[in-house]
Amino acid sequence: LLLPALPETTKSVENFVSLIFRGEIGVIPKNEDEHLAGQLIQSADFRPAYIKHIKNLLDSKPFKNHKLKVVVDALYGTSRGYLAEILRDLGCEVEVLNDCRDVLFGGKGPDPSETVLANLIETVRSKKADLGLACDGDADRFAIVDAGGFYLTPNDILPLLARYLVQSRGWTGIIARSVMTTHALDAVARKYGLELKETPVGFKHIGEIMKEAESIMPSNG
Repeated sequence: LLLPALPETTKSVENFVSLIFRGEIGVIPKNEDEHLAGQLIQSADFRPAYIKHIKNLLDSKPFKNHKLKVVVDALYGTSRGYLAEILRDLGCEVEVLNDCRDVLFGGKGPDPSETVLANLIETVRSKKADLGLACDGDADRFAIVDAGGFYLTPNDILPLLARYLVQSRGWTGIIARSVMTTHALDAVARKYGLELKETPVGFKHIGEIMKEAESIMPSNG
Protein backbone atom coordinates (compact mmCIF):
# COMPACT_ATOMS: atom_id res chain seq x y z
CA LEU A 1 0.00 0.00 0.00
CA LEU A 2 1.65 3.24 -1.17
CA LEU A 3 0.69 6.25 0.91
CA PRO A 4 1.68 9.91 1.16
CA ALA A 5 4.61 10.35 3.52
CA LEU A 6 3.84 11.13 7.16
CA PRO A 7 5.28 14.28 8.81
CA GLU A 8 8.25 12.47 10.38
CA THR A 9 9.33 11.23 6.95
CA THR A 10 8.93 14.54 5.14
CA LYS A 11 10.76 16.32 7.96
CA SER A 12 13.77 14.04 7.58
CA VAL A 13 13.87 14.76 3.84
CA GLU A 14 13.64 18.51 4.50
CA ASN A 15 16.52 18.30 6.97
CA PHE A 16 18.64 16.40 4.45
CA VAL A 17 17.96 18.97 1.72
CA SER A 18 18.87 21.76 4.15
CA LEU A 19 22.26 20.13 4.79
CA ILE A 20 22.92 20.05 1.04
CA PHE A 21 22.02 23.73 0.62
CA ARG A 22 24.28 24.67 3.53
CA GLY A 23 27.13 22.71 1.93
CA GLU A 24 27.42 20.31 4.86
CA ILE A 25 26.77 17.35 2.54
CA GLY A 26 28.38 17.10 -0.88
CA VAL A 27 26.41 16.75 -4.09
CA ILE A 28 27.10 14.64 -7.16
CA PRO A 29 29.37 16.40 -9.70
CA LYS A 30 27.52 17.29 -12.91
CA ASN A 31 29.77 15.16 -15.08
CA GLU A 32 28.68 12.11 -13.07
CA ASP A 33 24.93 12.84 -13.14
CA GLU A 34 24.12 10.95 -16.34
CA HIS A 35 26.20 7.92 -15.39
CA LEU A 36 24.71 7.74 -11.90
CA ALA A 37 21.17 8.19 -13.22
CA GLY A 38 21.67 5.18 -15.46
CA GLN A 39 22.65 3.14 -12.42
CA LEU A 40 20.00 4.32 -9.98
CA ILE A 41 16.95 5.25 -12.05
CA GLN A 42 14.82 2.78 -13.95
CA SER A 43 11.69 3.56 -15.96
CA ALA A 44 8.55 1.56 -15.25
CA ASP A 45 4.96 1.68 -16.50
CA PHE A 46 2.63 0.89 -13.61
CA ARG A 47 -0.52 1.75 -15.54
CA PRO A 48 -1.43 -1.75 -16.83
CA ALA A 49 -1.01 -3.32 -13.39
CA TYR A 50 -3.01 -0.52 -11.76
CA ILE A 51 -5.90 -0.83 -14.21
CA LYS A 52 -5.90 -4.62 -13.81
CA HIS A 53 -6.06 -4.25 -10.04
CA ILE A 54 -8.97 -1.80 -10.17
CA LYS A 55 -10.92 -4.08 -12.50
CA ASN A 56 -10.32 -7.01 -10.14
CA LEU A 57 -12.01 -5.03 -7.37
CA LEU A 58 -15.17 -4.51 -9.43
CA ASP A 59 -18.11 -6.78 -10.13
CA SER A 60 -18.26 -6.65 -13.92
CA LYS A 61 -21.67 -8.34 -14.32
CA PRO A 62 -23.87 -5.29 -13.61
CA PHE A 63 -21.90 -3.26 -16.15
CA LYS A 64 -22.17 -5.87 -18.88
CA ASN A 65 -25.85 -6.56 -18.19
CA HIS A 66 -26.92 -2.91 -18.36
CA LYS A 67 -24.62 -1.50 -21.08
CA LEU A 68 -24.35 1.87 -19.38
CA LYS A 69 -23.86 5.10 -21.29
CA VAL A 70 -21.38 7.18 -19.28
CA VAL A 71 -19.94 10.67 -19.70
CA VAL A 72 -16.55 11.18 -18.04
CA ASP A 73 -15.06 14.61 -17.33
CA ALA A 74 -11.31 14.17 -16.84
CA LEU A 75 -10.90 17.87 -16.02
CA TYR A 76 -7.53 17.80 -17.82
CA GLY A 77 -6.14 15.80 -14.91
CA THR A 78 -4.43 12.53 -14.10
CA SER A 79 -7.56 10.38 -14.53
CA ARG A 80 -7.03 10.71 -18.30
CA GLY A 81 -6.48 7.29 -19.83
CA TYR A 82 -7.63 5.45 -16.73
CA LEU A 83 -11.28 5.94 -15.79
CA ALA A 84 -12.67 5.95 -19.32
CA GLU A 85 -10.58 2.96 -20.36
CA ILE A 86 -11.72 0.92 -17.36
CA LEU A 87 -15.36 1.74 -18.10
CA ARG A 88 -14.98 0.81 -21.78
CA ASP A 89 -13.37 -2.50 -20.81
CA LEU A 90 -16.42 -3.15 -18.62
CA GLY A 91 -18.70 -2.71 -21.62
CA CYS A 92 -19.82 0.89 -21.15
CA GLU A 93 -20.35 3.40 -23.93
CA VAL A 94 -18.14 6.29 -22.87
CA GLU A 95 -17.83 9.91 -23.96
CA VAL A 96 -14.93 11.85 -22.45
CA LEU A 97 -14.74 15.60 -21.83
CA ASN A 98 -11.56 17.61 -21.25
CA ASP A 99 -9.40 14.62 -22.09
CA CYS A 100 -6.15 16.47 -22.80
CA ARG A 101 -3.30 17.95 -20.81
CA ASP A 102 -3.82 21.58 -19.83
CA VAL A 103 -1.74 23.01 -17.00
CA LEU A 104 -4.30 25.81 -16.64
CA PHE A 105 -7.22 23.35 -16.43
CA GLY A 106 -9.28 25.22 -18.99
CA GLY A 107 -9.07 28.41 -16.96
CA LYS A 108 -10.97 26.92 -14.03
CA GLY A 109 -9.91 25.24 -10.82
CA PRO A 110 -9.58 21.44 -11.20
CA ASP A 111 -12.26 20.93 -8.57
CA PRO A 112 -15.22 18.63 -9.35
CA SER A 113 -17.73 21.16 -8.02
CA GLU A 114 -21.20 21.65 -9.46
CA THR A 115 -20.17 24.95 -11.04
CA VAL A 116 -17.06 23.54 -12.73
CA LEU A 117 -19.00 20.49 -13.95
CA ALA A 118 -21.79 22.47 -15.62
CA ASN A 119 -20.76 21.10 -19.03
CA LEU A 120 -20.76 17.53 -17.72
CA ILE A 121 -24.25 18.00 -16.29
CA GLU A 122 -25.55 19.42 -19.56
CA THR A 123 -23.90 16.65 -21.59
CA VAL A 124 -25.44 13.92 -19.43
CA ARG A 125 -28.86 15.48 -19.98
CA SER A 126 -28.47 16.14 -23.71
CA LYS A 127 -26.97 12.71 -24.46
CA LYS A 128 -29.49 10.97 -22.19
CA ALA A 129 -26.61 9.23 -20.46
CA ASP A 130 -27.03 6.93 -17.49
CA LEU A 131 -24.22 8.46 -15.50
CA GLY A 132 -21.68 11.25 -15.36
CA LEU A 133 -18.37 10.87 -13.55
CA ALA A 134 -15.61 13.35 -12.82
CA CYS A 135 -12.31 13.41 -10.94
CA ASP A 136 -10.34 16.40 -9.76
CA GLY A 137 -6.91 17.27 -11.12
CA ASP A 138 -4.96 14.61 -9.23
CA ALA A 139 -7.87 12.14 -9.23
CA ASP A 140 -8.27 11.74 -5.48
CA ARG A 141 -11.70 13.38 -5.35
CA PHE A 142 -14.78 12.68 -7.42
CA ALA A 143 -18.31 13.75 -8.22
CA ILE A 144 -21.25 11.94 -9.82
CA VAL A 145 -24.08 13.16 -12.02
CA ASP A 146 -27.13 10.90 -12.17
CA ALA A 147 -29.29 10.12 -15.21
CA GLY A 148 -31.47 13.15 -14.48
CA GLY A 149 -28.48 15.48 -14.53
CA PHE A 150 -28.45 15.98 -10.77
CA TYR A 151 -25.08 16.62 -9.14
CA LEU A 152 -24.06 14.30 -6.30
CA THR A 153 -21.14 14.85 -3.95
CA PRO A 154 -18.99 12.13 -2.34
CA ASN A 155 -20.86 12.77 0.92
CA ASP A 156 -24.08 11.77 -0.87
CA ILE A 157 -22.53 8.56 -2.20
CA LEU A 158 -20.25 7.27 0.56
CA PRO A 159 -22.99 6.13 2.99
CA LEU A 160 -24.67 4.22 0.14
CA LEU A 161 -21.36 2.67 -0.82
CA ALA A 162 -20.63 1.65 2.77
CA ARG A 163 -24.06 0.04 3.04
CA TYR A 164 -23.50 -1.83 -0.22
CA LEU A 165 -20.11 -3.17 0.91
CA VAL A 166 -21.61 -4.46 4.14
CA GLN A 167 -24.89 -5.84 2.80
CA SER A 168 -23.91 -7.13 -0.64
CA ARG A 169 -20.25 -8.03 -0.18
CA GLY A 170 -20.30 -8.89 3.49
CA TRP A 171 -17.37 -6.65 4.35
CA THR A 172 -16.60 -5.93 8.00
CA GLY A 173 -13.95 -3.92 9.80
CA ILE A 174 -13.39 -0.25 10.51
CA ILE A 175 -15.03 2.65 8.73
CA ALA A 176 -12.48 5.47 8.59
CA ARG A 177 -13.39 9.02 7.65
CA SER A 178 -11.79 12.43 7.91
CA VAL A 179 -13.25 15.26 9.96
CA MET A 180 -14.61 16.81 6.74
CA THR A 181 -16.53 13.71 5.63
CA THR A 182 -20.24 13.18 6.28
CA HIS A 183 -21.30 11.89 9.71
CA ALA A 184 -23.87 9.76 7.91
CA LEU A 185 -21.07 7.19 7.85
CA ASP A 186 -21.28 7.16 11.65
CA ALA A 187 -24.92 6.13 11.34
CA VAL A 188 -23.99 3.32 8.95
CA ALA A 189 -21.32 2.11 11.37
CA ARG A 190 -23.81 2.11 14.27
CA LYS A 191 -26.45 0.27 12.25
CA TYR A 192 -24.10 -2.57 11.38
CA GLY A 193 -22.12 -2.60 14.62
CA LEU A 194 -18.88 -1.46 13.05
CA GLU A 195 -16.15 0.68 14.55
CA LEU A 196 -15.70 4.17 13.12
CA LYS A 197 -12.49 6.17 13.36
CA GLU A 198 -12.21 9.89 12.61
CA THR A 199 -8.92 11.29 11.33
CA PRO A 200 -7.46 14.67 10.39
CA VAL A 201 -7.75 15.68 6.73
CA GLY A 202 -5.28 13.82 4.52
CA PHE A 203 -5.39 10.30 3.13
CA LYS A 204 -2.08 9.47 4.83
CA HIS A 205 -3.89 9.42 8.18
CA ILE A 206 -6.58 7.07 6.91
CA GLY A 207 -3.86 5.05 5.20
CA GLU A 208 -2.23 4.38 8.55
CA ILE A 209 -5.52 2.89 9.79
CA MET A 210 -5.74 0.78 6.63
CA LYS A 211 -2.26 -0.59 7.30
CA GLU A 212 -3.03 -1.43 10.90
CA ALA A 213 -6.50 -2.92 10.50
CA GLU A 214 -9.01 -3.98 7.88
CA SER A 215 -10.82 -0.83 6.86
CA ILE A 216 -13.88 -1.30 4.68
CA MET A 217 -14.47 2.35 3.89
CA PRO A 218 -11.51 4.72 3.69
CA SER A 219 -13.06 8.13 3.09
CA ASN A 220 -11.30 11.44 2.82
CA GLY A 221 -13.61 14.37 2.15
